[in-house]
Amino acid sequence: MTLNKLAVIISSVIVLVAVITGFALIGSPVDERLRRLDEHRIDDLRRLFAVISEIYVLTDSLPDSLEDLVNGRQLSQLPTDPESGAMYHYEVIAPASFRLCAGFSSASESGVFWSHGAGLHCFTLSPQARR
Repeated sequence: MTLNKLAVIISSVIVLVAVITGFALIGSPVDERLRRLDEHRIDDLRRLFAVISEIYVLTDSLPDSLEDLVNGRQLSQLPTDPESGAMYHYEVIAPASFRLCAGFSSASESGVFWSHGAGLHCFTLSPQARR
């Protein structure tokens, strides 16, 4: 084996180790895409929460459905799941309490209010508690 061939093999092994280490540290491109989709879902739920809270402050009641949020001022159209296009789930559970639900690709970091597991997760919210 010549010195050049040995250098090429060693260089190839170093590059391969660096790529594998990179994926291990930051995750694969697929994992990153799923994480960004979940972040988009949380941003949508936060936006819906803000509009629902604003309507509650103005009317002292929760809207009956998400469709009631589309008024041209706060929302011109409802956000939908960035991957499936499905609507988010909204349910009034008390005069000043409701649930917003979405399907998530993977579990999020724990310890923050909007943390969630993989799959369908519902957040129980109150319009008085701005988050």
